[in-house]
Amino acid sequence: MKKAKSLLLVLSLLISIVLPSMKTNPVEAATVVSLTSGVAVNGKLTKDSENNYQFTTNKDGQVYITLDQASAGFEIILYDASGNSITDSYFYNANDTATINEKLVKGTYRIKIKPMYWDGISSGSYRLKATYPGTITRDSKTYEPNDTYETSYVLKSGQQYNSKLENELDRDTYQFSTTKDGQLYLTLDQSTAGLSVVVYDSFGNYKSDSYFYTAGGSTYIDLNLKKGTYYAVVRAESWDGNTSANYRLKATFAGAFTRNTTNLEPNDTRDSAYQLVSGKSYTSNSFSNLDRDYFKFTTSRSGAVKLKLDKSAGGFNMELLDANGIYKDDDTFYVSGGSATIEMTLAKGTYYIKITPEYWDGISSSNYRLTTTFPDKTPTVNSVSNLSTTITGLAEAKAKVYAYAGSKLLGSTTAVSGNKYSIKIAKQKAGTKINVYIVDNAGIRSGDRYTTVLDKIPPAAPTVNKITSKSTTITGKTEASATVSAYNGSKLIGTAKADSKGNFKIKIKVQKKGSTIKVYSTDAAKNKSAARVVKVS
Repeated sequence: MKKAKSLLLVLSLLISIVLPSMKTNPVEAATVVSLTSGVAVNGKLTKDSENNYQFTTNKDGQVYITLDQASAGFEIILYDASGNSITDSYFYNANDTATINEKLVKGTYRIKIKPMYWDGISSGSYRLKATYPGTITRDSKTYEPNDTYETSYVLKSGQQYNSKLENELDRDTYQFSTTKDGQLYLTLDQSTAGLSVVVYDSFGNYKSDSYFYTAGGSTYIDLNLKKGTYYAVVRAESWDGNTSANYRLKATFAGAFTRNTTNLEPNDTRDSAYQLVSGKSYTSNSFSNLDRDYFKFTTSRSGAVKLKLDKSAGGFNMELLDANGIYKDDDTFYVSGGSATIEMTLAKGTYYIKITPEYWDGISSSNYRLTTTFPDKTPTVNSVSNLSTTITGLAEAKAKVYAYAGSKLLGSTTAVSGNKYSIKIAKQKAGTKINVYIVDNAGIRSGDRYTTVLDKIPPAAPTVNKITSKSTTITGKTEASATVSAYNGSKLIGTAKADSKGNFKIKIKVQKKGSTIKVYSTDAAKNKSAARVVKVS
């Protein structure tokens, strides 16, 4: 009996030792659901129960976890693979929310969801979303998931993006990289709720922010950045009754971009400014009251500059800046049909024109026209005739010289030392308008020098019908609209102008039989034909 009691005591001791060692962390004991980065899942709990989830990051990076659409209070706890608690977040009431935002090393992690202060509640539901460094499927319209730096959507400079915050916890992260030091101009508008936008550098350090509180608001960020990678994060701001919000985002920065040939966008910064040609007019558009346009011009020498802004549907300010962005002068108008003008003498150098909407009321966009004249490197052009096979003149040495007739390239060459150039061309018709310009070694285009092809080819000798001693007219055919003259010896006996078909009729007095009549045609360019000789019969 004593032996049996001893055995029972030993067995009891063994059970007391072994059973505690068999207990596991609750995260591991429950069924674990795998999460996909950026994809929300719905969950349910009963009192005194918990749900467990798992995800694996493929590199070090940011993890953003949200818990919302809750029908009761919940706690969310983040664990590492060993079951160590990293952080938690919780709320007590239905419809509240919780978030976790952590930087984690590459590895596997678990999330535990459990009830929080349930009183008279037997079950509850929620929505969970975890965005982490891993494989994602990007939505082509909203760019989701993009809640973290690692899932950020890459922006193109000067391009507009329409997107949506899906709820108050949603945040949209965008990435852009500058190829050199320069300006950033970021706009946020067309929103259906209050929003904020914050710019961070590649290390997550704050650079700038801006915000608005109501639907229809707008804001912008304008700052200089060093070459590098940056993030713009859009978040909800002071939502009251809002469940989601649409918006439009545009960032123009020092980087590659594709220029729109119609409105010349993007040109929101000095780095993206559109290069002007002296003497030309440009029609462009501000697509919103946040849209500003930069233009650039370079004077080849000191001299007078004239800038004019007109033909707009709204008010605008036109500002002249030097190469460093320092103010030189400005002019403003406030109403449709107004105009702004700047006239001043500038030293040789590069300058910028900044055009900004001013006092828009009930206007969502506006066209305008900009005209500029300034000293530039426009080449000289010697006269060109319909006999010419070259175009010659003077241009900046080593500059590329181009000659066009309308949109047709006639030829090009490089100006040699001594500033001379010669472009080989096919013979052109008289009256053809030719424009010649240069592009210098810095890629700057000059204004156009225009010349009209001269007529140096005389008309053919006119045909003349029979003339008798009784004729009172001389008739025949020649070049259309030419002036026809008839001579008897050195005496002019009559003139007439040919019609559009070349027919002519000269009134004359009766000439003696045997007289020699010479008939000439002279065209509009004063080119005189050879004589047609006719004997009076």
